[in-house]
Amino acid sequence: MRREREAAAESVESPLQEALGLLSPGDREVLLLSYWDGLSSTEIAELLNTSATAIRMRLHRARKALSTVIQAEKEGVKK
Repeated sequence: MRREREAAAESVESPLQEALGLLSPGDREVLLLSYWDGLSSTEIAELLNTSATAIRMRLHRARKALSTVIQAEKEGVKK
């Protein structure tokens, strides 16, 4: 899965890819596993050897961090 993501990332970089690149590796990992690979919280938890509750919390925090990065980039473009 990771190689597929890397191959896709080598093409033209979108604003979303740039924002993902600014996240911590942990935040990026859970977001990609959830959205790119389409895994559920339970499946991610099994893969990462943790609880589904912990994954849902990590996803919540990662989404918030991504939103913050995207908003900061938008504000930077407007200036």
